[in-house]
Amino acid sequence: MHERPEPHETSRSGEQIRGGIRGSMTRSGQWAVALRVFALAGFVAAGISSGADAAGGAGPRFVLVRNTVDSLEELRRSLHLVDPPPGAARSRVVLGRHEYTLGTRGLEVHDLDRPRARPERHPGIRGTDFEVVGRRLYVAAPDGVRAYRDVGAVAVTYQVVVGNDFFSPSFVEIQVGDTVRWGNSTNENHNVRSCVPDQTGCADEATESFTSGSPSGFWAYSHTFTGSGSNPYVCQPHALHMSGRIDVVGDAATPPPVPDGTSGNPMTVWRLDADGATLALDWDVASCTGAADHHILYGSSAGLPSSPGGAYELDGAVCSVGTSPPWVWRGAPSDPGGFLWWVVVAGDGSAAEGSWGENGQGAERNGPLPDGASGECGATAKSLANACD
Repeated sequence: MHERPEPHETSRSGEQIRGGIRGSMTRSGQWAVALRVFALAGFVAAGISSGADAAGGAGPRFVLVRNTVDSLEELRRSLHLVDPPPGAARSRVVLGRHEYTLGTRGLEVHDLDRPRARPERHPGIRGTDFEVVGRRLYVAAPDGVRAYRDVGAVAVTYQVVVGNDFFSPSFVEIQVGDTVRWGNSTNENHNVRSCVPDQTGCADEATESFTSGSPSGFWAYSHTFTGSGSNPYVCQPHALHMSGRIDVVGDAATPPPVPDGTSGNPMTVWRLDADGATLALDWDVASCTGAADHHILYGSSAGLPSSPGGAYELDGAVCSVGTSPPWVWRGAPSDPGGFLWWVVVAGDGSAAEGSWGENGQGAERNGPLPDGASGECGATAKSLANACD
């Protein structure tokens, strides 16, 4: 979706509407504001996601997440990744059917199975160097390393190189339904064995059981992961110093979908009193179903980002407003700047919230928490895994 306005804002006086939102006075004297884009987000249990300028919609979808890496050099050393040439930065990575390139237009993802299709573009993801490790994307930006997670719905196969006494990468984060393919291209006797009780080199047991068989040289082995959890594994002959881990995120169950406002009815708001302290909000609950509740996240002009891509600061939230709009907002807060912005999110009872919509650069708007969540109404993480258009 392109050229979205900033989060849904309405002028309390009806004189200033931001972000391309237009209003009109109804015959009854109520101020009706039709929001050009309404992102009805969802509290979901699995993963975090953001949109892209995509041709086919089947490729990676990225969201900024909490980062634990100080530098790409540290990441490459710890996971046994191959360094780029000295003094050079990585600008291209091929992973399965996808080719990732990082340039002046941001991140582009090319589908190698569809060479004539235009690439997915993520203009908000920019930097000078990057690595793709499973579902994680690490980008060296001017303010440090940024970590993103790919929550695209299409299952992906990830490669792990079996080297002499190491796995590369030694840690991979994937989603339920993804496949990991290990390949031993040496004549050294190695294997892959998921950790079980009393296995040498294992501190914890793997969620799933998998093995490449007896140790040998020159082999390839694949396993598709069907459940979430942590899966440590070892090479049995070298278990004391040759180990790896596959972390699987997401559930097989489908969380509530998330309409993005491009279909169905747009959000509307009516002023029910002279000073706008009581508002009536109506939004689309028919296009996408499955929400157990809805919540309103709101802020004032002081909470708008100081620069593109910055975080929105909330003034508060109204939790649990139900699933049958319109809803009357009594005691709606005022703002000296004359307007109030808000986002309505749908919930299923988990601790993740859905998209706030995209800004003018096509990047996900983010709240104050490290992964862009609001921290309100029990939400500690953010997800757009099941957007509904």
